[in-house]
Formats: sequence, C-alpha cells, structure tokens
Amino acid sequence: MGLRLGRLSTALLPSFISDRWDPLGPKKYKMHPTSYLDGLRGIVCLIVYFCHYTEENHYHLSRYYWSENSVGAFIQLPYFRLIFSGRPMVHIFFIMSGFALSLRPLRHIHEGDNDKAYSAVASSIIRRPVRLFGPCVVSTFCVVVLLQMGLLWQPMATVSQQVYSWLWVLGNQICWPWEWEHDMMPGYDIHLWTIPIEFCHSMLVFLVLIPMVVVKPLVRLIGIPCIAIYCQWSGNWAGFEFIAGMFLAEIYLRKNLPQTGMLGLQSVSEKGVSESPQVTRKVLRTTFLTIGLLVCFYVDGWPNLDRDMTPFFKSLHDMTPSKSTVEGYQAIEKFWFSLSGLFVVWACGEIEWIKSILEHSISQYMGRVSFSVYIVHGPVMNVIQRQVLGRLGEGPVGEPGEVGYSPGVEPSGINGFFGLYTPTQMMMSWLAGLIVMGPVVFAVADLFWRYVDIPMINLARRVEKACIR
Repeated sequence: MGLRLGRLSTALLPSFISDRWDPLGPKKYKMHPTSYLDGLRGIVCLIVYFCHYTEENHYHLSRYYWSENSVGAFIQLPYFRLIFSGRPMVHIFFIMSGFALSLRPLRHIHEGDNDKAYSAVASSIIRRPVRLFGPCVVSTFCVVVLLQMGLLWQPMATVSQQVYSWLWVLGNQICWPWEWEHDMMPGYDIHLWTIPIEFCHSMLVFLVLIPMVVVKPLVRLIGIPCIAIYCQWSGNWAGFEFIAGMFLAEIYLRKNLPQTGMLGLQSVSEKGVSESPQVTRKVLRTTFLTIGLLVCFYVDGWPNLDRDMTPFFKSLHDMTPSKSTVEGYQAIEKFWFSLSGLFVVWACGEIEWIKSILEHSISQYMGRVSFSVYIVHGPVMNVIQRQVLGRLGEGPVGEPGEVGYSPGVEPSGINGFFGLYTPTQMMMSWLAGLIVMGPVVFAVADLFWRYVDIPMINLARRVEKACIR
C-alpha cells in the first residue's frame, strides 16, 4: 500500500521534482543546435500566460505609462511592460513554427536527398492534425467535466446538450482547418484561437516546401522570401510569419551546413581575413542586433488601450499599409508584430549570450512544457483566479430597512488584502497573484505534458506508421 502511494505521489509531482527521485537519476534531454528555439518558445509562452492573467484581472495595467488614464505603475513603462505583452509573442511563436516545420525537409534538400525531403513533408502532414488537435480535444473535454461539476460558469441544462455544444466547438472552431487568420474565439477555451491558424499555415508551409525540393538553390533563396512578402502585401500576416520562419531555416542551413554547389551566406574570403577584423565585425554585428532587439522590444510593448493616441505607436498606426488595416486595430498591430517577431527570432540565434540563456536548463524545461502551458493556463485560471484574487471590500450603503440598502462586502483574497487604490497596491496584488497561481498552472501543465501531450506525440507517430506503406 505504501509503495502504491509512493508511486502515485511521484506520478503527480512535477517532473523536475519526480525525476530527481528516480533511482536512475534525472532524465537527460538531448541538446541540438536549435535548442535555443525551445527555450525561446518557453519564455514566449510564459509571457502569454502573464498577459492573459493581466488582461483578465488587472486590465488597468494594459495602458501605456504616459497614457491619460494610466495608473502610473512602473511596469507600464517601455520594456518593463514586455513581461505581460503576450500579443506579439503569438507572432514569434508562429515564426518559430515555420522554422521548425521546414528545417528537416530543407536539411535533406541541402544534403541532396530529395526522397528523404518528400518523406519528411509527408510525415509531418500525417502527424500534424493529431499533434495539434489531440491535446485540445482532451483539454476542452476536461472543461466540459469541470462545467458539469459546477467549478466554472453555468453549465447547460443537460449533459447531452453540453457534449453536443462541445463537439460543435471542436468541429467548427478549434479543429476548423479553413480559417487563415481570423480569431474564431472558440468556446470552452478562447485562448485556442491560434490552433486552426497554426494548422492551416502548417499546411501552407508543407505546400511551399514541395516545389522547393526540385528548384535551384538560388531560386529557393529568392522564392521563399518573395512568397512571404506577397503574403504580407496581401494582408495575410500569419502566412508571412510561417513562410518567413521557413526563410530563417534556409538561412540557418546555408550558414551551418557544409555547402555543396552554391556558396553559403558566409563568404569564403573570410577564411583569409585576419583575426582583428573578424573581432571588429563580430562586435559591430552584435551591436546592430542588440539595437534592433531593443527597437523590437519597444514595439512589442504596444499598448492594448489608447494605442492610436500614444506617441510612436500613433506613427506606426498611421504608417500601416492599407491592406493590413481592413480588420481594425488588431490587424494593424499584427502587421508590426510580424516584422518585429521575425527580427527577434533571427537575432536570438545570432547573439551568443542570449542563446546561452535560452539553452539553460530552466528555459529548456519551459520549452518542453510550453504547449501544455498554453493549453491549460486558461482553464486553470478560470477555476482558481476568483477565489485567489478575491475582491475589494465595500462599505454599507444606506440604512437597514431603507430602499436600496446594501450591507456591504468584506474584502477577500489577494486584492482585498493588498488593495487596488494606489500603483504600489496594484503592483503588489498583480505580483502576488502570479506567485500564488503560477506554480499551480505549471504543475497542471507538467501533468498534462506527461500524460496527454507526450502520448499524443507517440500516437501521431503510430498513426504515421500505420498509414505509410
């Protein structure tokens, strides 16, 4: 009995704790040259969680510091506000997806093995639906169960109605493969609006990869960015991001693989250059990339409110191409987020000290559980945030027995303890909520990663094996 309880407790503990209790020692995770992208994905997903927490519970912090109605908290300042600027992070994630999905086929193309390139594309096409939609089916079903248990909002009258509603949302919103860029705002978890966009643009990447197998290297080098630019010119920001990610993968391979045929991006003349000019060139390059990152991080602090009245952002607002303004302010910011995201992903792979941070074990762990964090953070917050954060107290209104009398409400939770009347109180409440709820979100995400996400990856491989001749 004690052994069973021990196994159960180990199974329910986060992996970074349970692995240390393993008699065989902690698991070793293999690093690869693009592991920094996994770390970047983890940090991006963490910021998305901070964003949704802030927007749902402390929306007053979404204004810019110098906005007319700003509360004056220091995290509303440029660069500080990046910690909860989750909207541009989605675009960084899409660019990384384009990179990751195209890297293996492009590697085979560079190696001259066209058969393996086609096989890699076919393999990805077969596995992608299971990999993307499978975890979402499980997570939203859990939301249905929580609804029926009375732990979330009001459930439907009958279980059959609830299940039908859930199946409709799956088929017409979350697993809907035909939506290119529109926010479907799916029921049961609104944060899954990115999933159909991720799926259909994954298919776009695979479609573009097919002719790239047989074209000349120069045509591929020119053709991929031309397709990306055409997507942006047409107002399809997501198409631009995925294809731009493919272009970054092409550049990465040209720089890091032994070149056959066409020269890589690094000139052969550098082999004969003395060490001093190379050091100078490296310093100048790092300086340029760092300044570019600072500009991009400033853009990524785009305020949710009063954006068209905030200096600098008003200028960007007015400079946006007309085809990227059709669907309003969110389309406008997505245009600029797509450009800044492209530079961020590229620069993070070029600056060594940033790569070392992204390759740290903590960043790598966050990258492994990032998809699970993205999927579960919404339902977890919906279950616990009202009880954890509570509310401010309200005094009685009127006198007992009079019309309109209200006895008042006692303060509760974190907001009731710290208050929300001054910038310092708002900051303390915001931070305390993250400290209390963050570990819960990551604990649930870790369980979801081990018992849902990883099995779905294995299921996708089995489906592929069953389908291929």
